[in-house]
Amino acid sequence: MISVTSHIRSLEDTPEAVHCEGLGGRGGVLGYVAGAVANLNMSANTVVDERRSRPDSSVDPSGGLFLVLAVANAIGYVPSTCMPVWVGQIAAAVGWPAWSGGTLATLQLGMLTIGNISAAQFIGRFAARTLASCVALGAALGFLIMGTLTPVALVAGSIISGLCCGCLLAIANSMAAGFPRAQHAFAMLQLVLVLLGVILFFTLPRLLQAHGVAAVFIVLGGCALLSSPLLTKLPGQRSPQMAAQPYLQLELNWRPAAALLALALALASQTAIMACVFEAGVHVGLNLATVGTYMSGAALLCLLYPFAARLLGERVGLVFPLAASTLLLGLAAAFIMHAFSRTLFFVLLTALLGLPLFILPYVLALLARFDRSGRWAAIGPGFLMTGVAIGPSIAAFVRSRASLEQLGPLMAIMIVIASAIFFIAGRSPLVPARVSH
Repeated sequence: MISVTSHIRSLEDTPEAVHCEGLGGRGGVLGYVAGAVANLNMSANTVVDERRSRPDSSVDPSGGLFLVLAVANAIGYVPSTCMPVWVGQIAAAVGWPAWSGGTLATLQLGMLTIGNISAAQFIGRFAARTLASCVALGAALGFLIMGTLTPVALVAGSIISGLCCGCLLAIANSMAAGFPRAQHAFAMLQLVLVLLGVILFFTLPRLLQAHGVAAVFIVLGGCALLSSPLLTKLPGQRSPQMAAQPYLQLELNWRPAAALLALALALASQTAIMACVFEAGVHVGLNLATVGTYMSGAALLCLLYPFAARLLGERVGLVFPLAASTLLLGLAAAFIMHAFSRTLFFVLLTALLGLPLFILPYVLALLARFDRSGRWAAIGPGFLMTGVAIGPSIAAFVRSRASLEQLGPLMAIMIVIASAIFFIAGRSPLVPARVSH
């Protein structure tokens, strides 16, 4: 999630900033998303109450297992988390046009989305430890191929690493959905991810300056390679719920599907605002250096949001914190273009950066209630990445037809719609599970 904003900051500081349109063309990915979602089996897994709706109760919520899942989740998010480090440097390194870095990043994100949603169709049919270890090796291979810095290798490595990381995210999130307190597990996964992002953003730029962009891909490949033996500590058994389900099922439960679409809508709107946040800072009287400083400070404060989600947990349920925090995100989007002081701009910027980290654990926990196999939670990152990928294109489209001041309120309306969808989907009564005789 940290990549939602850090990727935009990198693009704003590089020639790729003017190529928001280069991140568009998402119709193919969105079409694939819609087709894959229609294939998910929901009716046999929807349950009457929260206890019965928990995913596979055989998941052992031990600290060791959580650590392994945190590693899998962090490696899965590497393409988006570390993208800002190399996206502005790749064009000069290989002699490509300035817009090529953004296009290559979009390709990798698109493959991550496809890999994430596709993996949800079959992860229950294989031993988790075997599948996770193998796709981690595949991700390592993809990053190392990218490290050769040839045009064909960069494209092939982006495809391989994106698909494999998407599969890792599906495994990690489907298993986290099986924890007795799924919302706490998802919040902690986000917290570990943010901590990893802080470490990587401290070390990788220095490595890039000293040894070039190839060193970044080699280190990322090394991290994925080192994670592979650790992932063999995952449970070896197949998921009985997922393995027993048919691959295709025409009947669709609208509630988790609506929640996923609301997640993509909210993140697309948030990313659209962040695509223009430097311009917004200048608009309210700040210079670029000051906005950059504010971004760094706000990124550190983002650690508080998943921590707050972990502390709050489900004391007031899932729906109210989810809908309320999404509304707050909409308010921040609406007013950041009109901040009348530096303090207010920093507060709104921190909210825009951090609230998605608070929202995501609640979305995934809600999805875990709808599906005992964890499939809907497994594909949550794919929809998140879809929103992140199309956000800059939305910003470019709106800015070509409206002013900067109008972008914020328009995106706020979209976020409020997402909040309403979360509320309706979460408050609707669950459909009783079918009983097999």
